[in-house]
Amino acid sequence: MADCSFNCDLCGLIGPVQYRVCSQSTPQWRFVCRQCWTTVVEQQGYRYGGTRKASRRKRARETPSSVECLPAEKKKTKET
Repeated sequence: MADCSFNCDLCGLIGPVQYRVCSQSTPQWRFVCRQCWTTVVEQQGYRYGGTRKASRRKRARETPSSVECLPAEKKKTKET
């Protein structure tokens, strides 16, 4: 079974959730843990680029053929 955790690019801490961020002091996009995120968010030029979750990788992806398409529900309108 594959490991469902990631290493923080700044401190190396292993965890299931990381945040994609960059700032003036770290201009390249990096994945950081919650502890490092609290310091990066205060840096000048901070930008958030998403969240990476290990549990997301476990979920099965649905293929278009397995998704049932339902017609949109019609809204009731008042007749005048």
